[in-house]
Amino acid sequence: MHRSTFDGQSIREVWAVGSRSVGGQMYTVDVCRDAAGVESLCDCQAALTDRICWHRCAAREASAGRLPCHNPTGSRMHPQRRPAAPAPAVLPTIGGKPVTQAMLTGKVRRSA
Repeated sequence: MHRSTFDGQSIREVWAVGSRSVGGQMYTVDVCRDAAGVESLCDCQAALTDRICWHRCAAREASAGRLPCHNPTGSRMHPQRRPAAPAPAVLPTIGGKPVTQAMLTGKVRRSA
């Protein structure tokens, strides 16, 4: 990431993403996050001709913390760890017996 700015309503990040197919080629990707969602722009030929741009994908994934990257000071950033799986849901009970869908909706499913 080259730089990141926050204007009170949105976060704008400018990323440098290397080409996989052309050695030494770098592309600039602009990622903007706000209440409307995430938008990104890239200066590669694919993005300029409305084709799939993998540089935009890489910058968006790194911006969201799902891909390793370097921050503006050159330090390596690692993806955020996924939270542990949630505990199994505890079913509500009435009088020590599990509440069924029929109890909640008043509808009873009958087998054929």
